Amino acid sequence: MGATFFSYSRKDLAFARQLAEQLKGIGREVWLDLDDIPPTATWRNTIADAIAAADAYLIVLSPDSVASPVCAEEFRLAVEFKKKIIPVVHRDVDARTQLGPQSPMAPLAALNWIFSRQQDDAADALQKILFALDTGLGYWQQSRDLLVRARQWDAKRRNASLTLRGTELTEAEAWLAAAQKHLTAPAEMQTAF
Repeated sequence: MGATFFSYSRKDLAFARQLAEQLKGIGREVWLDLDDIPPTATWRNTIADAIAAADAYLIVLSPDSVASPVCAEEFRLAVEFKKKIIPVVHRDVDARTQLGPQSPMAPLAALNWIFSRQQDDAADALQKILFALDTGLGYWQQSRDLLVRARQWDAKRRNASLTLRGTELTEAEAWLAAAQKHLTAPAEMQTAF
């Protein structure tokens, strides 16, 4: 499993470090610019390389990070490189005004945020971050589609004409094999289908 790139405002450094340390403490690899850019390195290139190499891009949301040109550039690269984006709210952000259509980070407003503010349950937030890191939405969408088809197959007395064939079967078998690394096992009906 590759690293998670952390994007944050310097005003949120203490929170970013604490979260990074929590993740490292449970065996996760993180990339934090203050720790991972060598002295005299061309920092912008190093950041771009780190985002390209990361499995996920975690942005610590706060009024300062959504106003930061550096965070905006990191976000742009994460989108360009098709990274899994995990927004973690440390300090409240008003999506309508701070992430409006003119904001370079406007797409963040459409994502489901993880709240890890002072008043939130930190352990719950960490579990949600881990879930987001470990779970691909494609897996869950395929799970949903297979379950719908399995229910139709079952409702029609498991009619063989409704079973998967060719590429669909190969993809479903790969999905079933990948299910072992997810938190929820496939439904019995999905496996039978």
